Amino acid sequence: MLRQTRGFTLIELMIVVAIIGILAAISLPVFQQFVRRSKTTEALMNVRKMFDGALTSYQGDTVTQRGEVARKEFPPTAPTTPITNACCAVAGQTQCAPDFSQWKHNTWQMLQFSVDDPHYYWYEFREPRPRRRGRVHRAGLGQPRLR
Repeated sequence: MLRQTRGFTLIELMIVVAIIGILAAISLPVFQQFVRRSKTTEALMNVRKMFDGALTSYQGDTVTQRGEVARKEFPPTAPTTPITNACCAVAGQTQCAPDFSQWKHNTWQMLQFSVDDPHYYWYEFREPRPRRRGRVHRAGLGQPRLR
């Protein structure tokens, strides 16, 4: 009489583990690239939001206290907000928590810009120099962690 055995042999189990290891080795770099790209998209979207705010501020009609039409200007330079590397310096924290008090600067108000969600980057806006007409410096700065 033949005896039926149930279960898998050691070879079969080793092959399954090897296949899982190969799949994990292939998928981890792709996943990390996806995470990096999503974090970069956050900065691009916020920089675009700053650009739109600067354009709206420039194109809007403003009036002086005497009732005269003021000349068109971009908002003045804003400090780096939140303070450079302030949230990344905290151990174990990968994102900056939203802090609405940091966006009270007049320039951020003119740009109608703030970051209301946890974020990876800090932002700055520089008023264009008179010689470089039409060029606006806006930036999302940072070194996001992959965790």
